[in-house]
Amino acid sequence: MVTKNEYGFKQAWAWPKRVESFFKKNIKGNSCHVFCGSSKLGNVRVDIEDNGFLTHKANILEGLPFKDETFDVVFGDPPWSIPNHVRSKIMYEMRRICKINGMIILNANWNPNNLRGCILIEPIYISGGRMPFGNSAMIIRYIKLKPEKEILEEIKEKK
Repeated sequence: MVTKNEYGFKQAWAWPKRVESFFKKNIKGNSCHVFCGSSKLGNVRVDIEDNGFLTHKANILEGLPFKDETFDVVFGDPPWSIPNHVRSKIMYEMRRICKINGMIILNANWNPNNLRGCILIEPIYISGGRMPFGNSAMIIRYIKLKPEKEILEEIKEKK
């Protein structure tokens, strides 16, 4: 259990202008920005530490204080040093609070690969030139789909 921010936001990790403008353009409707740090993007901004910009203080690894399928867009930039075994927990929580047909956008140096119940729209690679230590980032967009069971029930009802 993480009781404090082990990864610690640093202003140097704030998004460059072109990344922030990409997110601004893609945020529609009710949105949740997890790992918000010093960003003012999103109707709801969540982080483990209060940097003066969040609306909810919460640890995503312990579950977010929102009902399932609350937001049209869930987006974030998790700390890149998060261990592999923790990443799936983050993606689960982001998917859980995203509405059906909603969008999940992630800025990270790792790909969640199989985000169950979602379709990858596009990965956008950002050159390592703007990243510290030459890391490259990806902005990955997914759309959350209805569960297969619900789709099959709808098909049966139409017959």
